[in-house]
Amino acid sequence: MNLTEILKPLDSATEDFILKDTSLVAIKSSKEYATNDQPTIPTNTICTSLFSRERIASVPQYIVAYVKETKGLKDVLRRTRQMLGGNFDPKDPVFISLKEELERLFKKKKLNEVTKADIETNSIELDSIYTRAKELERENMQLGLKYEHDAKYARLHKRLLEKGTLQGTEQLIYNTLSKLKEQVDVYKLQNSKMLDNIGFVNKVIGRLIVQQKQDGLELDSIQEINHPVVEEYMNEHHGKIA
Repeated sequence: MNLTEILKPLDSATEDFILKDTSLVAIKSSKEYATNDQPTIPTNTICTSLFSRERIASVPQYIVAYVKETKGLKDVLRRTRQMLGGNFDPKDPVFISLKEELERLFKKKKLNEVTKADIETNSIELDSIYTRAKELERENMQLGLKYEHDAKYARLHKRLLEKGTLQGTEQLIYNTLSKLKEQVDVYKLQNSKMLDNIGFVNKVIGRLIVQQKQDGLELDSIQEINHPVVEEYMNEHHGKIA
């Protein structure tokens, strides 16, 4: 926007163009037009002050600032909701807490119902939720990468860690699950209908866990791992949300 060009002094040609464009050419020859065109006349003084180039020039900056601020705040809300909506682990306590905080802030309003006032009132808390949601997404991506982007095993890793299974040692959990994943994947390749029979899945995965236990894995109960692993595979097979 070139304000210098827009607000330059009005010449006679431009004045004629404006009058013609608004179909008011006839008023230029009227007595009232000639009178009000004089700078000392009250009407001219008021209009000159109200629509002065300096005053008009100051308006766009506030409009742009308002639009940027509103758009910026709504973008934070949109990104936060998208980030939480794309979370692959809805049972994660951190995710649940962030989702509840966001819903509490805006009382479960739809995005297009949230006003600028709503966002401004809760802007500090919204920024905090966004920052933590972004960190959670980063951690989830890093964990998923360890399991070749297999969300099942990333979720299993987190559940076993939360419950203190395998002494809550992350490296031991990873070693156990990554080996199990490799073995189960081989079984799936050899038997494409394996997941059609939950009894068979239980038997296969249970046997693989027993084998790891015989190799030195310390585990109080095979079901500590067997049940959640089978559940993840069956949920995936039936297209259920984790």
